[in-house]
Amino acid sequence: MENTGIIILAAGNSTRLGRPKQLVSYGDQTLIQHAVSAALSTPTDLVIIENKDWQQGLASSVRAGVSALLKSHPSIDGAILMVCDQPFVTSSILSQLIEKHKATEKEIIASEYENTLGTPAFFHKSQFKKLLALFGDSGAKKLINKHPELVDKVAFPEGIIDIDTEEDVAKLIKH
Repeated sequence: MENTGIIILAAGNSTRLGRPKQLVSYGDQTLIQHAVSAALSTPTDLVIIENKDWQQGLASSVRAGVSALLKSHPSIDGAILMVCDQPFVTSSILSQLIEKHKATEKEIIASEYENTLGTPAFFHKSQFKKLLALFGDSGAKKLINKHPELVDKVAFPEGIIDIDTEEDVAKLIKH
């Protein structure tokens, strides 16, 4: 079994929402608690760090997470990048990403929803240098789109639901 870590991307200003989206409640948990619960229910290593440079954009969080994972687990084989504002991520989806990688040996396994590929997504260690080279507001989706020959996918229709605005929160509560 591959040695896989999970990086939860939870930094950011939540500008469109106007309050920390990580602390939005859904059910009996906040979004960040839900993300951590899903990750901890998956047979992976979990590293949670503070990105003090989060103002530099999404890429700084990706770099901080990958760097911390490599420091704490130098022999890591892969990592899943996930965000805390997708309330329907489950340990099953995370496990499917790992299993799809094992079955296909593709270097990137992305979630597919509404004709797009995105997070959560698995990245084999061969992609870590590229993740560490991201800059600004460019996230891992840039690699997914740039290298389609390296990518396979797992269906995650609920992945389209993420929390960015008060309208999104209202829809989530009604869901």
